[in-house]
Amino acid sequence: MKLLLITGQLASRAVRAEAERVERELGYRVDVLVLGVKVASLMTIGRLKEALKSYSGLLKSYDLVILPGYTYGDASELADFYGIPFVKGTKHIRDLVLALRTLGPHGLSPDKPADLLLREALDPKIRLAEVERAVKDFIRIGEVKLPIRPPPMRLASEVYYGPGMALEGLLEECRLRAEAGANLVCVGLRDPSSTSLEELRTVLRALRDELGTLAVDDPVPSHVRTALEQGADLILSVSVENVDAVTRHLRPEAAYVLVAPPGLSPDEKLRALRHMLEKLEVRGAEKLILDPLLESPIEAGFFRSLMAYGLVARELPGRPLMMGFCNVLELVDADSPGLNALLACLAAELGVSLVLTTEESPKTYRSTSEASMALKMASLALWEHRTPKDLGLDLLVLKDKVDRTVQFGPELLEGAAEVSCGPVEKPAYKPDPVGFFRITVDRSSGSITALYEGRKGKILLRGADAASIIRCVLDMGLASTPEHVAYLARELTKAEVALRVGKSYVQDEPLF
Repeated sequence: MKLLLITGQLASRAVRAEAERVERELGYRVDVLVLGVKVASLMTIGRLKEALKSYSGLLKSYDLVILPGYTYGDASELADFYGIPFVKGTKHIRDLVLALRTLGPHGLSPDKPADLLLREALDPKIRLAEVERAVKDFIRIGEVKLPIRPPPMRLASEVYYGPGMALEGLLEECRLRAEAGANLVCVGLRDPSSTSLEELRTVLRALRDELGTLAVDDPVPSHVRTALEQGADLILSVSVENVDAVTRHLRPEAAYVLVAPPGLSPDEKLRALRHMLEKLEVRGAEKLILDPLLESPIEAGFFRSLMAYGLVARELPGRPLMMGFCNVLELVDADSPGLNALLACLAAELGVSLVLTTEESPKTYRSTSEASMALKMASLALWEHRTPKDLGLDLLVLKDKVDRTVQFGPELLEGAAEVSCGPVEKPAYKPDPVGFFRITVDRSSGSITALYEGRKGKILLRGADAASIIRCVLDMGLASTPEHVAYLARELTKAEVALRVGKSYVQDEPLF
């Protein structure tokens, strides 16, 4: 199939590079027509109709003409006039290969940019709903269906309660975890020995009313008994140390996670889990989830623990598996989005259907939403028998799959005087007579806050992005020098980036 890409002078280099990618990766014959305009994507269909008249003979030698995605109007008019199909490509040229690979040339539209069609074709909600409908073999934990084997995969996010913690604060954190994508919100005790049974009952009743499904992670036998009395749907902490005590207070309709001891070989972990299984099965427990325990890398034996998951999945195929990501997320100094993605893929291959995460340290902030996205990606990839790439979902936070940067070509730079702007020393501080600002971020509300003090009193500005606060500063006359405005724009932009990617923000310090 022979394709023709229409472009202007500014984007011509990038379009030619993408044409070569299309030929190399997809096998189509692709040529590029550069019109005598700087930016072809700003042209209307009417103007393109006139501009292409001198190329009418050339156009007839192609099977399909692809216009820039930003082109305004319906390209059907061009198809009628020239007698060959005209369609719109992607708004960013570097996305064209993905659009053609996913939709095919005939799947492109004369009136909709290919980006829009691509989003519709890759809509993960529709495909995930199909995965959910296919679930047949599962156990029910309260209101949650947990598959024996994935896909799909479920996420439990643990929130810790400490003595004296405000109950409303605990409930609000649980709400946030559920909104971030947790299927189950689990409560753990920061200091079990300092939490009375009456206090625990109060907490569990409130959580039951708030969450519907009650999951508790607490190894203390008296606490487990109390949780079961309060109707707990899931107990996450059955071990070789407390299994006998748990069996004495067993509630058969509840689900239990049996956790293997740390530091053992795969065979030893399998034996320990079988031993606990037998004790609970005799007492009538049926909803039993096995956790061979994911260990931290290097010293504790991360790979060996993965082998234990594979062994348990093979030897005990009728039991769902749980994997806690925390020992890796907390004990590896690497950004959590990538770790969550990789761990989700490993869990999917090993047959794990329940994942446990928490957000105990600043570097695991947002791990619930990251793990939720990672499990959706792994579930879709498993369902569609493909790699977790180009799924319509991603965990790309600081990097992109393709470089959409448009370089200046020589034709654009012709006649421009070049000035080299070298590094300069930090200028001496010159106070703005109107006032000064203190800037920070408020993660709880997802906003940037800027506190002004000066001639106009004391004013707290709050906004979701840098532009909204700068607009308030200008409208209210809170900065009077160009240097101060430039400084505020720089610092507020840093704060916005920090808020979006989860970095710490300290005014006047580098972000990276």
